[in-house]
Amino acid sequence: MTNLTKFYPGLNRVLVSKKDLPANDTGLVLTSASKYSYGTIEAVGSIKDAKDIDSTMFNVGDNVYFLPQSGISIDLDGKTYQLLTITELLVGEKANG
Repeated sequence: MTNLTKFYPGLNRVLVSKKDLPANDTGLVLTSASKYSYGTIEAVGSIKDAKDIDSTMFNVGDNVYFLPQSGISIDLDGKTYQLLTITELLVGEKANG
C-alpha cells in the first residue's frame, strides 16, 4: 500500500483512489455504469470556502462518485490517483456511517 502521509492535495482538492463501481444495491440509481467513476478519498486538502463547504464533509476513507472526465490522474509512489476539486464530487458515502 502507498504511504500517502507525506502527500496532501492542494486547496479545495481531494486525492481519490479509483475503484470498480459497486453493485447497484446502495440506493443510488445509475443509468449507465460507464457514466460514473467511483473511488475512495485518500487525502483531503485545505478547504478555503469554509462558510459554504464544511471541512468535515470530506474525510479520508469516504467513497465518492464523480464523472470519469473529472480531475487529473497523478502518479504518487508508483500508484495512480485521481486529483479532484471538491466541487467535482457528485455523491459521497461516509466511511463511518
